[in-house]
Amino acid sequence: MRLSKIKLSGFKSFVDSTTINLPSNLTGIVGPNGCGKSNTIDAVRWVMGESSAKHLRGASMDDVIFNGSSARKPVDSAAVELVFDNSEGKLGGQYANYAEISVKRQVTRDGTSKYSLNGTRCRRRDVADLFLGTGLGPRSYAIIEQGMISRLIEAKPEELRSFLEEAAGISKYKERRRETETRIRHTRENLERLSDLREEIDKQLARLQRQSRSAERYKELKQDERQLKAEHLALHWRELKAELDRRDREIQGTETALEQAIAEQRATESKIESFRQQNTESNEILNRVQAEYYRLGADISAKEQNIKHQQDLLQRQKTDLEQIEIALADATQALQSDKQSIADIETALREEAPRLEQLQTEEQDITTQFQQAEQAMVSWQQSWDEINQRYSAESQKAQLERSRMEQLERHVEQQKQRLQKIDVEKQALRGENLQEQIADLKTLLDKSTSEKAEHEQLLTDAIANIKTTRESIVAMEQQSADVRRRIHQCQGSLSSLEALQQAALGKTDKATRQWLEKSGIDNNARFAEQLKVSEGWELAVETVLGDTLEAVCVDDINQYSSALDSLQDSNLLLVENGTASGAAAGSNMLLDKVSASVDLGQFLSGIRCSENLDEALKNRHTLASNESIITKDGVWLGASWLRISRDKDASTGVLAREQSIRELQQELAELEASGEKISQQLGALREELQAKESQREEQQRALNSIHSRLNEITAQITARESRHEHITKRDQDLEAELEDTQKIIARDEAEIETATRNRNQALANAETMEADRKALQGQRETLQQQLQQHRSNRQQHREQAHQLAIKVEGLKTRLSGLQHNIQRMEQAQTTQLQRKQELETMLSQST
Repeated sequence: MRLSKIKLSGFKSFVDSTTINLPSNLTGIVGPNGCGKSNTIDAVRWVMGESSAKHLRGASMDDVIFNGSSARKPVDSAAVELVFDNSEGKLGGQYANYAEISVKRQVTRDGTSKYSLNGTRCRRRDVADLFLGTGLGPRSYAIIEQGMISRLIEAKPEELRSFLEEAAGISKYKERRRETETRIRHTRENLERLSDLREEIDKQLARLQRQSRSAERYKELKQDERQLKAEHLALHWRELKAELDRRDREIQGTETALEQAIAEQRATESKIESFRQQNTESNEILNRVQAEYYRLGADISAKEQNIKHQQDLLQRQKTDLEQIEIALADATQALQSDKQSIADIETALREEAPRLEQLQTEEQDITTQFQQAEQAMVSWQQSWDEINQRYSAESQKAQLERSRMEQLERHVEQQKQRLQKIDVEKQALRGENLQEQIADLKTLLDKSTSEKAEHEQLLTDAIANIKTTRESIVAMEQQSADVRRRIHQCQGSLSSLEALQQAALGKTDKATRQWLEKSGIDNNARFAEQLKVSEGWELAVETVLGDTLEAVCVDDINQYSSALDSLQDSNLLLVENGTASGAAAGSNMLLDKVSASVDLGQFLSGIRCSENLDEALKNRHTLASNESIITKDGVWLGASWLRISRDKDASTGVLAREQSIRELQQELAELEASGEKISQQLGALREELQAKESQREEQQRALNSIHSRLNEITAQITARESRHEHITKRDQDLEAELEDTQKIIARDEAEIETATRNRNQALANAETMEADRKALQGQRETLQQQLQQHRSNRQQHREQAHQLAIKVEGLKTRLSGLQHNIQRMEQAQTTQLQRKQELETMLSQST
């Protein structure tokens, strides 16, 4: 066996797939340092099963995977394959017939390592066993590296012995011996454990019997439980039925309460309408109260204006009184001055008497004019007061009518807004189109009801199908359990029969078995296994053949003659395979009752068959010297002898047992085929059940969806019918309210027109009076100017008279003038005193 190829991929420096061909027995690898020469040897050692990273010149096993460089990325796995040339067949075992053997190892970065031989997955142990005794291995002498010679020279005897045993080829036998001893030790341990298990199983059998009885009792109790559960479910159904009836009654009561609430709502709406009417009446009362309020406000304004006029008049009277007091003081002072100058004045008066008389006459005229001006001022004041009262009355009336108009306009605007709201609400009510919606919903309800019936029927059919399938599955599982139980029984019976058959055929003899193994015929068929006996004649054939049934069938006995000396303390029977013989129907010879692949004539020739002993006894006198006769019961007779065997040992019934084994094997095969078929049918039924369950769940979900949709549609119909009834009632109420509002608006608009006319009339009268007031104000200024002018003229004439009296100082007439002037001044003083008294009286009255 020679190494012919090394295939590397991702191993250390061999990142790419590389194949190293080794065409001859001597191949050298040369190259500079670091080119991978040593990595080749490491690859060989690694494939051989090396598990130490130190011997591969690395820190861990991950180091055998290419870890990347400046130009290449790292890889995830490494693989090395060794191809050996085995054309000479030096490698023994199962691979001896292969001309080429490949050993491959692959490792990944997660630490997973895989071995394969000729492309077949194997263990690391299989690779090591393959090279045992060949000198190859991860640390064998066949791989010589640096320091290897020194280690051999300095090796201890125990270490050197391992190399010598490997070179001698005995290491594999030592390994096999070690493994055999290990297996023997494990077998003994297993036997001990088996004894313990038998004891434990015996203990458990009693417990299992008790459990079996408990299981039977459990089945009975389970049946009672199912009965009680059914009764409980019936009672629970009855309770649920009663609860459902009670809920229906509650729903009816709730619906009655709902109708009562609707009636109360309608009564409340009627009350709201009455309250709205009361509100309208209250608004009318409020309008009247506001009109009275505005009238009183106008009266108050007139009174306030009158009071203001009186205050202005009182102020003017106070001013006049002050002026009169000043005039009295001036007159008194002038009188005193005149008395002191009387002498001079008398002289001046005598001198200026004519002129003085003229001045007195002019003064009288001026005084008369002054009095007339004052009278005109009083008449103007009376006219002014009268026109102010009338103006205030008209203004108050206009203000009252304006306020009433504003109130009516606001009320009309409110009513119009109410009309708009009523119109919008009516449009909204008409826009809902509930009758068509209710009709559509009822159509949809009928359609959904029919869909519900269809889905309920589908669901019922699905449940029935599921029940049928489950019953089929239960029946099939029962059949499968029966088949499995029968298979277990057959397997147990077959195992027992095969164990008995092996004991009967001598397969348990250790020495014989070892000799057969050594000779390579331990797997050859036994003579009994080659026979096929007609039914009923097994005991007869077994009686005739006896120990020959334990014979081992071989092709050539001479081939094993040299090895017979090594067989000691044991019995062995070999039979050569010959021409096959078959049973003949209707024949009276025992040879014709048996068929086999060997020549049976040498064993069964001359032996006749008889159904019973009586018939055999009658025919035994006809037998020749080399003939005999045997019955079905195994009684073997000759012309002068009889042989019968009734021993019950392990070898008894070999042929019948072999026939039973064949029948059991055939039955077991049929049962396994039947079990496989039942398993397939059961799997198909379970898949069908799962599909039907899914279909049933889908139907249930669809039915639930339809139920939800029906409930939703019913609720929508009820809500829309209630809404339609409410809309109808509301529409009637809105029509009545619309009519009332239109009447109120017409009435308020008529009142607004009347108030407008009254306001316009009052405003026209007020404008006329305003013009009169402006004219009176102009007359007042004229009268005040005339009064002031007359007062100035009178003062001027007085000064002229005074100057005239001074000028006629020497005249006698000045005296009479002064006297007359004194008299006149006294009269004026008296007049002013009277005027003062009048003003004081008017002031006291005004106060």
